[in-house]
Amino acid sequence: MHRGGKVVPGYYLHESKYEDDANYWYYANGDGNIIADRVKKIKGKTYAFDNYGRMISGLALIQYSTTSDGDGQIIAKIADDDDNPYDTEDNFNETAMNKIAKELADGSYRFMYFGGADDGSMKTGRQTIDLDGESFSFKFETKSNIKGAGITGEDDDKYYVGGKLIKADKEDKYQIVEIASFKNTDNLDVNVVINDGVKVGDIISNVSGDRVKDSTV
Repeated sequence: MHRGGKVVPGYYLHESKYEDDANYWYYANGDGNIIADRVKKIKGKTYAFDNYGRMISGLALIQYSTTSDGDGQIIAKIADDDDNPYDTEDNFNETAMNKIAKELADGSYRFMYFGGADDGSMKTGRQTIDLDGESFSFKFETKSNIKGAGITGEDDDKYYVGGKLIKADKEDKYQIVEIASFKNTDNLDVNVVINDGVKVGDIISNVSGDRVKDSTV
C-alpha cells in the first residue's frame, strides 16, 4: 500500500485525482499500475479500490461484475448521493428497501463494510455501524462466494436488509416487514424487504430484532 501521491497512477486513471492534498491509500500491482475498480485480497485481507484507485473505507454500496482478472474481482462503488443515498437511517432504508431491493436480492449490488480509513479491510459477521451519529447493528456474510455482503433476508430468526437489522423502534412493540418475491439470475425465488410491491407475507420483528411468530402477536 502507498499513501498519497507516492505511487504513479496508471495511464487509465484521472491524474487530477492524484494531485490534490487528499490522504488516500493506493495499491500497485507487479507492473506498477494502481489497482482500480477491484476487490482484491492482499496479505490475507480483502480490500476494495474505487475507479481512481483509492482504497474504500466505511460502509459502501458496491456493484459487482461477474468477471475477474489477475488484479481481482471487478466492481464499481455506487456513490452515496441523491440517487441512492444511505448516509442516514431513513435514506438507507429507502435505498435498500425500495430503490435497489431487487439488486440486493440477486447479489449484483452489495452493502459492504471496510472499517475505518486507517484500516480499510473487509469486515464480516456482526458489526456496529454509525449512520449520521446513530449506531446500528449490521451483519455481513461469512460464506466464501458472497463473503462481506450485507445479509438480505432471515438469519438466526432475525431479518436483515443490506446487512442492517430490521427491528421495531423503542416506542413501538412490533415492526411489520413486507416481503415481495423476485427472480434472481439463477431463476430462483428470492424474498426481499421492500415498502411496496406485491406482498407475499409478513415477518414481525420486536425491539431486539428477533422474529416473532404469528401466534405470539
